[in-house]
Amino acid sequence: MRVLVIGGNRFFGRHLVEMLLEDDAQVTLLNRGNLSDPFGNKVQRLKADRQCSSSLKKAIGGHRWDVVFDQACYTADEAHTACDLFAGRTKRYVVNSSESVYDNGAQLKESAFDPKHYEFNEIADRNKNYQEAKRQVEAVFTKNATFDLAIPRPSLVVGLDDYTERLNWHVRRVAQSLPIYFPNIEARSDFILSDQAGRALKIIGLSKHVGPINCTTPGTMGLKELVAICESATGKKANLADRHMDNNHSPYGGTAEKSMDTGLLQSLGFSAPSSNEWMKGLIYKIAEDFRSC
Repeated sequence: MRVLVIGGNRFFGRHLVEMLLEDDAQVTLLNRGNLSDPFGNKVQRLKADRQCSSSLKKAIGGHRWDVVFDQACYTADEAHTACDLFAGRTKRYVVNSSESVYDNGAQLKESAFDPKHYEFNEIADRNKNYQEAKRQVEAVFTKNATFDLAIPRPSLVVGLDDYTERLNWHVRRVAQSLPIYFPNIEARSDFILSDQAGRALKIIGLSKHVGPINCTTPGTMGLKELVAICESATGKKANLADRHMDNNHSPYGGTAEKSMDTGLLQSLGFSAPSSNEWMKGLIYKIAEDFRSC
């Protein structure tokens, strides 16, 4: 099986590649080549700037793949380019989206956002409105893809290899008694470990599922619970601010619960413990770097 992974050199994309290689897939990585990867001669590599259509077109040339995993599509323009360039070059396409396409709600099913009927007039900037940018990506692919299309929607992905360091941010600020602002500390979220996310993507990609699919572990964790674990792990009391100022706003700071139903993903054979079973161990591991603060 020939597989192309756009991205794939860090975080849960790297776990995806590792698991594909375990299945003896012939994997090609396509990225800018600015970051190293641990795969040596186990993979082929193509170098391109995915934001530049001419660069992407030159890189893929006449190649064809059985499955394409797109880990790095963030705008409607990039989605249009992918639909055009990969038409006739793959049988199946898996474009990574996000739980952020949903508005707040508990145990949301995939039908809570339908990209097939989503319309927009102006291309969104992902740095200003990530929710809208990902909604547009889904809409463009759904309406223009000529290949079988799956759209995983990962929840908050965490792990020791998380380059965004959003979870580390909380541990660090608790350890250093720096203020943290939550719009609603009673809000709940769902989480998935980076290796679990990689495994879920592989299962989705190698299945026959088409359309959106929630990608998370069952259950939720409250922000208050998360802070309590950070306090226990660091031996410090959290400095909770009552208003947003400077850089104190939590990157997990939602106003209400946002969580997804996992029934569809589980029906494909994915299973994993809930975040309540592994989050404490992860936070304690992260806190090892901050306990002396």
